[in-house]
Amino acid sequence: MTESNGTPLIFTKGVVEEIINTVGKFPPETGGILGASSNGIISHFYYDRTGKSTTSGYTPDVSAVNEMLTNSWMPNGIFMVGIVH
Repeated sequence: MTESNGTPLIFTKGVVEEIINTVGKFPPETGGILGASSNGIISHFYYDRTGKSTTSGYTPDVSAVNEMLTNSWMPNGIFMVGIVH
């Protein structure tokens, strides 16, 4: 995967495994949030268990995601950098 400017995205092995074991195991569409620190490496994944899923789309649970970002990731220097679905 690459950013729109052609820069490769770098994921930790743990994040890839979490995506495979959640989003990758359920019927479409489920999703989650990707997080990275200032180094740009995607090192965090939040599986959105309460997001809305249909066969053709995924809508994040904005309240739950914002709460997680505010209380967990942001105080530790982790910022949302994308969505997987």
